[in-house]
Order: sequence, then C-alpha cells, then structure tokens
Amino acid sequence: MDPLDQMTASRQVVRGILVNELKRMGGLKYTETLKVRMSKEIGDGKTKKDSVYFKSKTGTATNFEDIESTAAQNQLTILSRIKTFQNLGSNWIILNIESHYVMYKPLKGSSYTKLSGDINNPKCGLINMKNNDNLCFLWSHVRHLNPKARRATTITQKDREFITNLDYDGIDFPVKISDIDRIERKNSISISVFGYKGKKQFYPIRISKAKYDEHMELLLLGDGEGSRHYVLIKDVNRMLFSVSKHTHKNTSVYTVFTVV
Repeated sequence: MDPLDQMTASRQVVRGILVNELKRMGGLKYTETLKVRMSKEIGDGKTKKDSVYFKSKTGTATNFEDIESTAAQNQLTILSRIKTFQNLGSNWIILNIESHYVMYKPLKGSSYTKLSGDINNPKCGLINMKNNDNLCFLWSHVRHLNPKARRATTITQKDREFITNLDYDGIDFPVKISDIDRIERKNSISISVFGYKGKKQFYPIRISKAKYDEHMELLLLGDGEGSRHYVLIKDVNRMLFSVSKHTHKNTSVYTVFTVV
C-alpha cells in the first residue's frame, strides 16, 4: 500500500471536515497522523508486526486557502518521515494505513478590550493599551519600558519605533504563556502574569523565576470564547490593594500573594 495513495484518497473527505470546522470556529489548528501497520521477517519463518505513527507539524487555518496549503505541507512532511524510516534499512513492509486528525480552536488574540467596571479605574494601576492587532503583549512591554504620564494607553509612532529595541524574533502572536520564558531570555526581563476571576479576585498564572533587574507584571483577561488580552500592571501592589478591604496599604502584599 502506498502512503501517498492513502493520503490522496482521504484528502477530499478530510478537506470537507476542515472546511466545516473552519466555518464553525472561525479558525483552527490541526495535526495529521498516519498510522502505518507494518511487518517484517525476523527469521525462522517468523514475522513481526507493529504500528508506526508519522505525525505532521501543526497546521493553522484561518481561511480556505490555508487548508489547501497546510494539507500539502503535511503530506510532504509525513511522506518524508516515512521515507527516512524506510531508509534506515529496517525492511518493514507496509500492510495497512489509517489517517487520523486532531483539530482544536487556537488561542485567539484580541484587539483593545475594555476593562470591567470594578477594575476600570485609576486606583487599580492598570494600563490597557488600545491596540487593534494581536500584539497586546508587545505593546504592554513597550509601555513598560517607555512610560508616558499622559494618554498612556495610546500607541504612538514613537512606540512603534521603540519596538526595534525589543527581540521577539520567533515569537508567535498572540503570546502563549509557554513562550514567556523565551521572551525573558531574549529581552533580559522577568515577567509575571496574573488572572482575574471577577468579584475582585486576582490570582497568579505565572510567577517568573528569572532574576533580571528589569521586571514586568501583566494581567491576562479572557472573554470565555478563547480570546485573550494582556494588560500592563503599572503597580501590582496598587492593583491588589485597590480591591482589598484593608484601609492601609500593605507593602508586602505582593510577596504574600505570590506564595498563596
């Protein structure tokens, strides 16, 4: 059985499924895996059988053209991996091939998202950059290093020029929590991320273990539908104190909060 024939035969069926899911989710990521059942002679008239899995890279589709291009790339990747396996001289013979697909909705970025009323006040010490792209993390980083006393949430031409001082090479947007380690190393900065449950409840998502002199805190908000938006925390103690019932500011609140 030829792997190329199997992939070609299943392509139209799979394409239809991907198109329907793309319409439903508005965007998707998927991986393709070929389960190849093989056998080989091991001597004394005995045959060994086993299943080997060949997985594609993760494909991202936001439109119908993406489905065609990622499918073609997946096919090349899988066929190349099968060829490499066979060239190892293992003498395996292909008996059967099955195609498997895993689809999921990718993390969506968000343009400017208005803060909820309970934290949308100056006392919280939050700077919510007014971006119209997926770069809320980057713009927050820019404002942290390039602060403004007035109209701090507005992205200016100087802010766009300031980006050249930062290294986000190889970082995909919207930024995933798992990529923050790389951003820290590339830019020599410690970055901690907090979440907000509503009803004045903040919680730590990621507390940086890096020991750089520069450190930044971000608030990560979600809309319940997969969108995520980063907001710069100008002063984390001020943010936590703003929802505290205490009548005086506790300068150790950040330390206590990170331990809990």
